[in-house]
Amino acid sequence: MSRFIADIFLPGYAATGLEFVTGILIAYIFAVIIRPQLIKKRSQFYIAVWLVAGLLLLHTLSYFFGTMSVGLARLCVVLAGFGQIAVFLTLVLATGGLSLTQLGGELSNAYEVIRRGETEKTTVIPLTDKQKMAAAERAASDDLPKV
Repeated sequence: MSRFIADIFLPGYAATGLEFVTGILIAYIFAVIIRPQLIKKRSQFYIAVWLVAGLLLLHTLSYFFGTMSVGLARLCVVLAGFGQIAVFLTLVLATGGLSLTQLGGELSNAYEVIRRGETEKTTVIPLTDKQKMAAAERAASDDLPKV
């Protein structure tokens, strides 16, 4: 007896579940409009807004073609899915203040760390030259045999 709401109000319309993802993306855009300090790159945010407008158009076209041509409706749904990925990435970039190449570099570095493990120790506070020499002397004295 479980039916989508779209089946009740829009008979003949194939609900895909992608509408929920689009709704979340729109909710995030409204949250950013309320708190604009979340966005570091406004141009990427505006691109995301236009992409979401395109997603809404694709959802509307998939509903329109759903009653006439199943193939065109599926094409619109697939394009909407790829559009949602593009919007998500654009919003991540706009929020983080990254470019696409910077994000790719960060993801490849993260992949290498996950794959091989970190090879460098994390330095929270860098040591001065004087502190480095004192640490080296302590390490050298630890190597000497104790009597």
